[in-house]
Amino acid sequence: MNSTKIEPKYVSKSNPRVGLIALASDFMIERDFINVIKDREIDFFC
Repeated sequence: MNSTKIEPKYVSKSNPRVGLIALASDFMIERDFINVIKDREIDFFC
């Protein structure tokens, strides 16, 4: 039986990921947070 070693491939340039947990009744936090990070290369999830 022959086995082949597989090297993981990583993306050399990936943006940091930021997740925001917001209350359903808070309508402003998502827009405010986007204004804070708008000039940065960040993947934002809400």
